Amino acid sequence: VLITADGHAVTPPVADGALPGTIRGYLIELGLLEEGPITISDVEAGTAMASTNALHGVRPVASFRHLQASGPATSFQLDHPVLRRMKDVVSSLGVLQLG
Repeated sequence: VLITADGHAVTPPVADGALPGTIRGYLIELGLLEEGPITISDVEAGTAMASTNALHGVRPVASFRHLQASGPATSFQLDHPVLRRMKDVVSSLGVLQLG
C-alpha cells in the first residue's frame, strides 16, 4: 500500500508489516516511492492511495474508512499525477494494469 501527500508517495517499511513486493521494490529503487511510517492521520490527509503487486501493477484505492472512525470515509484521487507516473513506469515492464 502507498499514500501520496505533498507530491510524495510513501509506503510503510517491511518492519511495519508491508510485504517486500517486486513492484514496490522497483518503485523504491527508482525513487518514485519512499519508505516511511504511515499513520491513520496520514491516510486521512493523503491525496491518493494505491496498492501494488506484480499481477496488477499500481491499483488506485477509491476510499478508506478506519473501522473505529465515526465520520465519513476518506476519498482519494484515482488519477493522481504521482500514481499516473508510477503506472506508466510499471506498464513499461509489461505488467497488466487493472484499474
